Amino acid sequence: MHIFGYMQVTLERSQDLFAALGDPLRLRLACCLAVAKDGLCVCELVDALVAPQPNVSRHLKLMKSSDLVEERREGRFVYYRLKGAEHIAYKGTRMYFKDNGFQIALIYHGNAGSACDRAFMALFFEHEGYSYLLPEYAGYSNDTASPTHAGIKRDAEHVIDFLASRNFKKVVVLG
Repeated sequence: MHIFGYMQVTLERSQDLFAALGDPLRLRLACCLAVAKDGLCVCELVDALVAPQPNVSRHLKLMKSSDLVEERREGRFVYYRLKGAEHIAYKGTRMYFKDNGFQIALIYHGNAGSACDRAFMALFFEHEGYSYLLPEYAGYSNDTASPTHAGIKRDAEHVIDFLASRNFKKVVVLG
């Protein structure tokens, strides 16, 4: 494929992703779903976002048609989750990981945020063909441990070990 054709395809894919996440409610839905490994039902999302149920359902339908979410039925409930995100614990360090090949975006959430706050970045990189890894710091994001300098350092070392074990060819670090 000629470089201009590739650039056009990449641009169109990015436009689709940004259109799917361009609405504030859809972006908030994606953030909630990014940290719910087993998914959330509509009633849980309505409560979390304090949004009307018809709006939440309509936006989830749009996100499903954009191939961003998948659903699982349990009895009369339907649970939604972001496609392909896996919540893992590597040597005790909690992370969200999506394997898309040999290039990866390592996305840290910073001092005042959570993995949920950076979910939109993960979706952008996934859409561009990258794997992604969103580590969570010990003592944050509903972790029962107390945050310590040593704990954060240990988590960083575990992230480096995880990346080395996967032999990624390209690593992009954000945060």
